[in-house]
Amino acid sequence: MTSLKTTKRIGMLVARTNFVYRGVGAYAKSIIDWALAEGYYIDIISDAPVRDNGLFDQYQDRVQWIRPDVTIDDKIYKELSSFSKPFDTVLSLNFRNALVKALRKHTYDLIITNGGESLDAVTGIGVHKYCTVLHPTHHESEAGVTVKHDIFSPGVTDRYRALCSLPDVLLACQSEWVQSHATAQYSDKADECLIVNPLITEPGLLDFSTLPEERWGVGFIGPWEPRKNPEAYIAALKASGLPGVVLVPSETSAKKFEERFQKENIEYKIHVAVTGEEKTGIIQSLAAAYHPAVSETFGLGALETAHSCPTILLKKNDWSYAHEDYALLVEEDGVADVLAGIYGLGVSEHTRQVLTKRDRDIKARLSALATRPRLDKTPKNNFFKELEVTGLVKHEDFTASQASFCTDEIYKMLKLPAVDIVEVLHSYDETYYRTKGSNLLPEESQEPIDTLFSFE
Repeated sequence: MTSLKTTKRIGMLVARTNFVYRGVGAYAKSIIDWALAEGYYIDIISDAPVRDNGLFDQYQDRVQWIRPDVTIDDKIYKELSSFSKPFDTVLSLNFRNALVKALRKHTYDLIITNGGESLDAVTGIGVHKYCTVLHPTHHESEAGVTVKHDIFSPGVTDRYRALCSLPDVLLACQSEWVQSHATAQYSDKADECLIVNPLITEPGLLDFSTLPEERWGVGFIGPWEPRKNPEAYIAALKASGLPGVVLVPSETSAKKFEERFQKENIEYKIHVAVTGEEKTGIIQSLAAAYHPAVSETFGLGALETAHSCPTILLKKNDWSYAHEDYALLVEEDGVADVLAGIYGLGVSEHTRQVLTKRDRDIKARLSALATRPRLDKTPKNNFFKELEVTGLVKHEDFTASQASFCTDEIYKMLKLPAVDIVEVLHSYDETYYRTKGSNLLPEESQEPIDTLFSFE
């Protein structure tokens, strides 16, 4: 046992394949950083063992990775996904099994899902009825935004939207623009379409005192793919005569950028799969940035570069307006001239204040979502009688004493932290309950006796 204290516990569902330094994985990283900085405990509830890519290494012994004891495999799914992504029922089932395992060990104040399959697992056993469930609308289709480059096979977006439309599922829209589409698509749950902007993935970018005086290159963050519109980026560099700096996730994208830079005689630097302090330093060294992507919900690249240099987005792209408070929206034929004018100017004091306040507001919103209403009456329940006798109850031991772990038992355990008389104590891997005012610690407690958990 390491530390044990009264705090909040958050569960976040992230697929193993998505836990990388981009997209959903980058979003998940920012949530982990926020939760740990606030003193909360957070568990990653996943479908399979963690990837050996280094991302999780920094969270060892602070964050649990909870996965099913036995994972289901489906070769047919892999065959179907050769062309476009179907709804992955196997992924959903593995998420469900990991979630049940997590609920045997802990109770949660907030559960964050990432992707339709994880939301399917959560709602399928009814957890959203008793615990705050926040579902970020990562994909445009979930928020009702027109999808220009869709990776899903027909019918998947319908399934995702059906899950999002369920009552008691809170949708985290990344901006007012995304929210406006979501409320139109889910008109019967407009009050559950919340604006919860994405946090900055590299928190070091919020330290404006580390910005260097010397800056070089026009930045672009992302892979070489039609959605990101790299051809427009290359065209702007050629027209302005300025050098380019790209941060790409793979060698495949790096080779494509290198070929084009050399073909157009553009001076350049290419950085592959950079993270952490290295990525922060590169972004802070940029003299300007340009993100002409045709479609974005997050716009994480634009958000990141806005912390270090003047950042240009295209007026013709609707998603750009979500970032208009700290980026420049420009007509495409004027990008080269604007780049030449803003190159090397740095971040204005006004923009720094906007970005700092933005970060503070998002964290406050997340903290509010993790605060559950509390009951001032203790339910008539054998659990509380057991708590009076034992003084301290370990969540995992108590659930192991149950004859079954059906959905009724899940609901009852989810209700526990909302009772005023009970203190919920967390370490990074264990959850205990004790009566308020007690000073009992785990090593002083008895094992809970074999009592049935039931409301009378």
